Amino acid sequence: MATPSAKLEPAEPEDLPGAWAVYLACTRPEDQSGCRQAAPDRPDLPPPLYAHLLLTSEGAFWVARYEDQVVGFAAAVTRGRLWWLSELWVAPGFRGRGIGSALLRKVRRASRGVRGRVLAGLTGPDGAGMVLGLRAGMWARYPVFTVEGGQEAAERLRRANPLPPGARMARYDAAAKLGPRSPLLRLDREVLGGTRADDHVFWMTHGGRTCLLLWKGNRALAYAYLGTGGEVGPLAAAGPQGLRSALGLVVSKAARKSETVRLRIPGINQVALKAVLDAGFQLVADSQLLASEEFGCLERYLPGDESLF
Repeated sequence: MATPSAKLEPAEPEDLPGAWAVYLACTRPEDQSGCRQAAPDRPDLPPPLYAHLLLTSEGAFWVARYEDQVVGFAAAVTRGRLWWLSELWVAPGFRGRGIGSALLRKVRRASRGVRGRVLAGLTGPDGAGMVLGLRAGMWARYPVFTVEGGQEAAERLRRANPLPPGARMARYDAAAKLGPRSPLLRLDREVLGGTRADDHVFWMTHGGRTCLLLWKGNRALAYAYLGTGGEVGPLAAAGPQGLRSALGLVVSKAARKSETVRLRIPGINQVALKAVLDAGFQLVADSQLLASEEFGCLERYLPGDESLF
């Protein structure tokens, strides 16, 4: 349980800068227990992601306060059958007091219909996050590797994985038209077991990513998101050929914008791992997928980040 001096409350918009400050404190070079991304251009401003989580978490975004200062926060989102622990951070000076456990309980109780859903999340190299997940019934499944490669490796990947005859990749800008028959949502159902229209709209409008669709005729073989700084993901494919082809082309496009391309690949996705390692990409980090049970077909998937997977 949290100590009496730590007060837990549902997050409000004015809490987001404080939550962002906690995240930055947790990911300084001297405290790399859960570093997720490169240093921000504007460390004084919380990213649009936090507002998106607050809007779509349905009350499952909580903060811990000490003397009116945010010292920890947690957020979870429900997407279909999947309950995803997006954020769980406690400021370095306040760990070991039960704040993380208490926040995790709060977001679980706040989530509607969590019973019967798959509980999942990613944890970094610190043991504390792993222990909290295990206590919540989320068991270690397999690693998620972060790989990086330069422009030469990206070109080798593209040449080794050409588009199938008759296929084409095109930008997809239908953020406001994500109906039930959207190719993005169809691929989500096939690969993840559920849909997440809100997240696609966020990525295309405020998330700084470009959505690309790989088509063959009228059928979408894969979608892939391309970030502004060489980040690739999420990527979902209907099959191995679409996965390899989409991966090769989107990584090549990313290399035109950045000297370094970065991807996250689940350990179960042997097709993608072999393709990038054969092309010369390097493993630079890993995290652990925790889940109460297996979900989706992650051998055909690359996550975009830890917060929305």
